[in-house]
Amino acid sequence: MKKFYLISMILFISSSSFAQDTSKVELNLGTDFVSRYVWRGTDYGRSPSIQPYMSATFGKFELGAWGAFTTNGLNIQETDLYLTYSISDAFSVTLFDYFFPDDALTMNNYFEYTNDKTGHIEELVVSFNGTKKIPLNLSIGTIIYGADKVNYYSLDEPDNTDLNFSTYIELGYSGSIGNGTFNTFVGFTTHTGLYGEGFNVVNVGITGNKDVKLTEYFSLPLSCSIIFNPQKQNVFLVFGISI
Repeated sequence: MKKFYLISMILFISSSSFAQDTSKVELNLGTDFVSRYVWRGTDYGRSPSIQPYMSATFGKFELGAWGAFTTNGLNIQETDLYLTYSISDAFSVTLFDYFFPDDALTMNNYFEYTNDKTGHIEELVVSFNGTKKIPLNLSIGTIIYGADKVNYYSLDEPDNTDLNFSTYIELGYSGSIGNGTFNTFVGFTTHTGLYGEGFNVVNVGITGNKDVKLTEYFSLPLSCSIIFNPQKQNVFLVFGISI
């Protein structure tokens, strides 16, 4: 519960800071509709996914919420919170709180943050977001608390409940082509954990983005990604619409 009170205090302080001068707060919200929810090379839900989001930016801070909800009978859901601090235009640090509110899961109490009982996953991500001269982006994310235990992924150590510190590293290159943009990426995991076994490449692909003009005042953002997971020998083609 101490973790819950700490996060509650962070949210309260952040929202209070935003409220001090709302003219300086930038609010962003919307929804993505994607044909599959593929995250870091893994398909979650095996169905189209509705992904709402909301965020508020104040100075160097961004506080946001993001979710994913399947449209089939599997009822796989995800609700995440995050807090980002922009060190500069190119560098940022983000703390993510991932949670899966599924009644079928045993760890479904949102307010339970005890390490050996919680269904939450806390990840710290450090990112280089690229510049005009260096159109590369690099992110390194490590799970630092929660439901990421060694015994989840290893049959050899079924009684080991130590934190696994699953780590994911991704390098990307962004550019433009014609009237659209693209981002190529390669992601790998450093050791056995949430993303796979051992040191392995788990996420390689390219995403194209294009705005389709529907009226003089409204354009519809579209995206399409082809994603390969060499470790699992799998491939995905994902289409998305944003509103």
